[in-house]
Amino acid sequence: MESISDIARARKPIEPTQIAALKKYAQDTHNIQISVKQSKHMYLIYVPSAAFAQKFRHETQDITRQCELDKPLVIHIG
Repeated sequence: MESISDIARARKPIEPTQIAALKKYAQDTHNIQISVKQSKHMYLIYVPSAAFAQKFRHETQDITRQCELDKPLVIHIG
């Protein structure tokens, strides 16, 4: 019989579709890896440089539409 800790380790977390869509958008359009966090009130993305942050800020409406975001998008450099 498996213990609870073994079952918990084997279970992979399910990523929300919006987070997966944001990561895919960054990879497909800008060829970069971003990290994304979701809270009750926003999606927070971390981009590698100020130049990418500015690009994402200009594309916020397109990103919101394509990724079907239901919360505001906040962009941080880091």
